[in-house]
Amino acid sequence: MKLMQLINPCVDLFFPPRCVFCNSLLPAGKSGICYACKDRVKFIQEPRCLKCGKAIEYDESEYCLDCASKERDFVRGYPLFSYLPPVSGALSLLKYHGKEEVGQYLGRLLGQHFGPEFQSLHLDAIIPVPVSEKKRKLRGYNQAEIIARACRDAFDSSLPLVCDLLIRKSDTQAQKKLSASEREKNLCKAFTCANEMHSSFAGWRVLLVDDIYTTGATIQACTKALMEVGVEKVYYTSVCAGRGN
Repeated sequence: MKLMQLINPCVDLFFPPRCVFCNSLLPAGKSGICYACKDRVKFIQEPRCLKCGKAIEYDESEYCLDCASKERDFVRGYPLFSYLPPVSGALSLLKYHGKEEVGQYLGRLLGQHFGPEFQSLHLDAIIPVPVSEKKRKLRGYNQAEIIARACRDAFDSSLPLVCDLLIRKSDTQAQKKLSASEREKNLCKAFTCANEMHSSFAGWRVLLVDDIYTTGATIQACTKALMEVGVEKVYYTSVCAGRGN
């Protein structure tokens, strides 16, 4: 009998597997998602915004209200789910309860689902959206970095994961408390790029990775900072996105 066949039941006994979405107990030997959540979790389907990828109500709209009315310098977005339960619960476990394995699972889903499309973009690097130093110390990690690494490994482990180029300069007010216009203003100067790396990314195509895309203010601010140091094209992906109008 192989060693892992002996170890796995013992691990399940002391650390029983739990659903990444609702944290409920799973049967021994299982991992990932429970049956109840599997029925509730749905990928974003068409119609979706041609720019950011949010779900929208009508095909003829083409763009969500945010992308139709605001400057968007990134090329295209690839969110996986709409920000609804149980996905919203999973992200809460990742961000506020130390469940790093949730980010790893969700990142693998991103890479597996969008892998062929990401390959077609001829990317030069993957860049997680940075959090403030205060939040990193509080959580012990950047959730976007966990998602980005798992996503990259799921479709192309040879792509560089660049975690030290983008810098979040300030710990801005929580975005969920602000209106759309306030979000844009709140973040317009929040990101910059490390001075010593400015000459390294001219002409590159990069994929930004975040946990949640709401109005697009964060991704737009990151895109502007990257383009200022010569990045040619910016795409983004996220676990989920708010629904478009």
